[in-house]
Amino acid sequence: MKTMQTVAVTATSALAALAIAGGTAAADPIAQAAAPAVAPAVPQAQPIYSQDDFNDALGQASTQIGLATALGGMTGGGVGLLGGCIAGAVVGTALMPPAISADAPGGCIAGAGLVAGIGTAVGTLVAGVPITIYSLNQMNNTLQNSHE
Repeated sequence: MKTMQTVAVTATSALAALAIAGGTAAADPIAQAAAPAVAPAVPQAQPIYSQDDFNDALGQASTQIGLATALGGMTGGGVGLLGGCIAGAVVGTALMPPAISADAPGGCIAGAGLVAGIGTAVGTLVAGVPITIYSLNQMNNTLQNSHE
């Protein structure tokens, strides 16, 4: 019996010394050594939205952006064509010598060709940029509200 008590005291002393040396002294070193290590519970990350929600929102935004830039480009090209023709005819009539009969029509064709391309680019930007900002904002709001 005395030997068993000596072994228990020695084991307790050794565990206490290890716990103090490791900086983890506890009130009951035997209970600490016998307790299994339990990993802390880590919550699993959940997606904010599903892939289908993202695809739907992106499809809606791209449709709106494509429609706005196409209509802006066509409208800008038409306005540029008409404005370039009128401006070219006025300039052509004023600058062409009277011997050349293609003064107004020639100026109209040159002006229309020059200003129609510029009008297309300007129309695309004027209509496309605000609609792009609006559509991306709407896409963000759709995605943020889809998980609530």
